Amino acid sequence: TANENRTPPGYPYMNTIGYSWADSYRADRIKEVLGSTNKFSMTEMQALQTDYYSLPAKQLILLLKNTSSTDNSIQQAKQLLTGWDYVLSTTTIPATIYVEWETSLEKNLLKRLSLDTIKWVRIDFNTQKMIELLCRPDSTFEKTFNQSRDAILDQSLQDALLSLQKKLGPDWSAWQYGQEKMKHVLIKHPLSLVVNENLKKQLNVGPAPRGGNANTVNSTGGNLNQSHGASFRIIVDCSDWDLTLATNSPGQSGDPGNLHYRDLFELWSRNQYFPLYFSREKIITNSETV
Repeated sequence: TANENRTPPGYPYMNTIGYSWADSYRADRIKEVLGSTNKFSMTEMQALQTDYYSLPAKQLILLLKNTSSTDNSIQQAKQLLTGWDYVLSTTTIPATIYVEWETSLEKNLLKRLSLDTIKWVRIDFNTQKMIELLCRPDSTFEKTFNQSRDAILDQSLQDALLSLQKKLGPDWSAWQYGQEKMKHVLIKHPLSLVVNENLKKQLNVGPAPRGGNANTVNSTGGNLNQSHGASFRIIVDCSDWDLTLATNSPGQSGDPGNLHYRDLFELWSRNQYFPLYFSREKIITNSETV
């Protein structure tokens, strides 16, 4: 599973389980890839576990194609987005524009519903529900939000571009998605707030560029600084257990002075794997100490 709702219709024991599930996009993408062939190599399974393809981006950008704004910056952004492959990789600029645009869309829709001013309560739009609302017939959408869908799409894109200019500067070529001002990971030690700068540097790990978001198979969360997602992964070849591959982060030691405190972090942040040997012979051959 990918944290989606797996409860069958008519399930009689609804009081025994939770009611909070992730959107189905990650599960849908996994099914799409697994359904494309009957046999997968270890390399292909690595690619699936670390997949950054965004199904919501594909759906939302399709709606943007029909808007008619003549603003030059919106036209330039639309051209980048419609020519994009929907992969939230670290080096891509359209991913940055898309993620900021999706955030602006959510804010503007909540504002139109007067749900942005409720004190002491933070309301987030479920991405799947937001797209369902945006895909309503034009007349139904306009009746609900008192504004045309195309106007909200274009306004949100304009808001996103202005936000990115403040955050990353006016040069669009510097708008790569994976960077400290956008998507990254900085693992902050619980004691980092109460120690001096030198010790803080020893305790914290990162930052490093990241891709993806909460709705990619490789879930890196909805925050710009990745706050959750898989640290440990494993891929096992049952024909030869010594071919097992894994990821982990940040290291195998909890001692900041130990060489193995952070030595797996770079591999993990780049979505790369290390061999996880099984046989006694392989373990002894590759161990520092036994």
